Amino acid sequence: MKTQLFGVLVICSFGLTACSLFSTAPEPTTTALEVSTPASPYAAIATRKVVGGLSTVKVDSEEVKAAAEFAAKRLNTSVKSVVKAEQQVVAGMNYYLVLEMANGRKYDVQVYKKLDGKMALMALKKIS
Repeated sequence: MKTQLFGVLVICSFGLTACSLFSTAPEPTTTALEVSTPASPYAAIATRKVVGGLSTVKVDSEEVKAAAEFAAKRLNTSVKSVVKAEQQVVAGMNYYLVLEMANGRKYDVQVYKKLDGKMALMALKKIS
């Protein structure tokens, strides 16, 4: 009987020791973060990329040039310059362009490039 009681005491003491090891919370390892207040309440939003959101793209990139030429062909003119270009990832790619044409007119255009590579002129607005 003494042996059984001793065995139970040993098991209980191991159990209590193990419980005390796992019940204590670990010390936090985080460091203080610098917090700065943006100049505008929208500044933090403007710097984040949003899935499906617009992003600026270089006006001289090959994709933008192809979209601009496609739009110009639909207008029966040629592109003098791409003033502004943005893109949006959808099921394909939307290109929002401000184009200056050879005839001096400016247009806001939206060109949609499908996943198969085909393009469609989705919107057209004469600026000047």
